[in-house]
Amino acid sequence: MNPDQQPDLDEIERWYADVPAGRDEADRWASRWYHDDDLAWDEPSLDALYLLCGIDSVHGPGEPYLYDDEQVREWLDGLRRRRARDGRGRARYSSSSSSYGGIVQRSTVPPSPVAARTTG
Repeated sequence: MNPDQQPDLDEIERWYADVPAGRDEADRWASRWYHDDDLAWDEPSLDALYLLCGIDSVHGPGEPYLYDDEQVREWLDGLRRRRARDGRGRARYSSSSSSYGGIVQRSTVPPSPVAARTTG
């Protein structure tokens, strides 16, 4: 894991598995990569990063996380199923992104977490 090198889907998956141990760190890590406009991503990586952004959000002060550990496990399981089904998951593209040979250039609207859960 080189902190200056764009992560691959394996590394993104490892961050999902480690969320219960460090939500704030996972959020900062994912946000750093997701918001870098100079990078191009395959769709599964972009979708996974999008869901990790805000993983440490809470309902309010002293309230529980918006996405509990069970939800995060479901996202991780969905990512793993998608990868197993599609090789790396590159067979599907969301309507909110433009795809070029399996690489996604972000549009102005990020992919919907709901769409990621239902298509992943």
